[in-house]
Amino acid sequence: MLKAVLLFYIFTTVAGGGGHRRKGPSRCGLPTFTDRLPLEVSEQIHKIWDAYVDGEGCDKEHQETKKIIFMEASEAVRAELNRLYHDDRRLKDDMNSVKRRRH
Repeated sequence: MLKAVLLFYIFTTVAGGGGHRRKGPSRCGLPTFTDRLPLEVSEQIHKIWDAYVDGEGCDKEHQETKKIIFMEASEAVRAELNRLYHDDRRLKDDMNSVKRRRH
């Protein structure tokens, strides 16, 4: 019986994807947080994505966006991105705790 349960667990984990990460290609399009960035950085990112045509690959645009944010951005931008990430993480954690209390 234990072997059957263990095999069922392994099968469902493998068949279900084994995790919470989104599968498939990256999402293409202008990042949702650009309105909260400094104006100069936001404008640079908008220029990158203005030429993007929906349905095409966007690896080049993602690389250029990351370059602007992480290599050319000021410390203030990095601090703001870090704050946005942690605020979003806290919000998700709060929502998950509310869901757990309901069940």
